[in-house]
Amino acid sequence: MANGTFRVDTSIAEDNLTPRIQTLAKELHDALPYFNGEGQFAVKDFELFDGIVRNWLPSIPADKQDFFARRIAQKLYGRAKRLVEHVKLTSVEDILLVLGRKLKRSDPYITWQKNLAAAVPQDSENIEDFYYRLSEMIRRIELNAPEADKDVVKRTFEKTAATTLYEYLPDFLRCLCKIRRAETLDDMYKTIKNDAYRRPERRRAMRDDGLIPGESIPPSVEFYRRSKQDGNRHYPQMPRSS
Repeated sequence: MANGTFRVDTSIAEDNLTPRIQTLAKELHDALPYFNGEGQFAVKDFELFDGIVRNWLPSIPADKQDFFARRIAQKLYGRAKRLVEHVKLTSVEDILLVLGRKLKRSDPYITWQKNLAAAVPQDSENIEDFYYRLSEMIRRIELNAPEADKDVVKRTFEKTAATTLYEYLPDFLRCLCKIRRAETLDDMYKTIKNDAYRRPERRRAMRDDGLIPGESIPPSVEFYRRSKQDGNRHYPQMPRSS
């Protein structure tokens, strides 16, 4: 498709399509959403894609199925195109079957993305256990990702995992991660691990001063200290450790 107009490839010019069939192909082509088969919503997106195509199947002549299969394949991109490019497409049903089977039943890449999206701490898990489980999910996603996308995939889902871990931290550890500017999963874990070995008196000093001893004072903490000295009780109190 170029500039919003439908273009019949020279490779299928010999099909001698009637004007009605060409119009039908254009309408189907324009109605299809682009589908790349990637991301945590890939299966849901495929169901939308599949539904639109199947609504058109009764109107598609059986002897033109190969033509429409090629039309649909042209609308795919990214990973979805790679899933079907080595398959001999003889009908629209074939392309839907190939995509559906690989996305819904046997695709660990999608499965691990779903697991990460739904991850919550289990009753028997502490923070360290949860960190290792999130790290394993990231590793599994990276192992099953398309080779060309591995770096982007790792960054994207590491950010998701870090956000998930942060959400379940106690208030004190959240504050600590903010002060240390720990935004990645590994940085959060190092911050939490270091805090676990601090002596109680050092933790009390950190709690009272609002910073980690030996580090520069962030502007927000400096404002807190001045406000405390000025007797401003409206300024929110820093979280206290348990």
